[in-house]
Amino acid sequence: GKTRALKELKFKYSLNGYITLFYLAGEKVSFYETLRSFINVQENYKDIDDKFQIYETLMQNLFEFAKDKKVVIMIDDVEKLSDYDLKLFRYIGYGLHKTNILLIGTSKIDGETGRGEIGGIETGRGEPERIKNLGFETLSLRPFTIAETEKLLTKTFFALAMTKENDHIAQVSEFAQWLH
Repeated sequence: GKTRALKELKFKYSLNGYITLFYLAGEKVSFYETLRSFINVQENYKDIDDKFQIYETLMQNLFEFAKDKKVVIMIDDVEKLSDYDLKLFRYIGYGLHKTNILLIGTSKIDGETGRGEIGGIETGRGEPERIKNLGFETLSLRPFTIAETEKLLTKTFFALAMTKENDHIAQVSEFAQWLH
């Protein structure tokens, strides 16, 4: 799914000389702490009362870190970010114009209905309201069908030889259905 695609992007960017940060929201360590560690900032700005000042100081440190580098920051499951980290994500996103830093975020939608919901607010587009309100351009990806999963497996592995309990060769389509 999207996490795998993001990890593949990270690998591709790394091969092309980018410094990459991959953060999975919902981890024990916050995005704020992870970003501070990534750009090697020792000071903890959370003691400052003004969030704008914290975000701006962290942004300046990020710009300094990236001045001679190509940097990609990837956050998976943006919908799981705390309110504080989501606001930091938004602040960074709007501050990156004309820099060598790329910010990518992914979020989930409800897989059964294709509709997003957080806190009881239905967006109707499969996008949680708090993510939609960030104002970023979005790209929606649909899940593969079973036939597309089978085609991908065949193209990737050319031939699959799997056995069932009764030693009969399983069909690729059965594996695709299981994987799907």
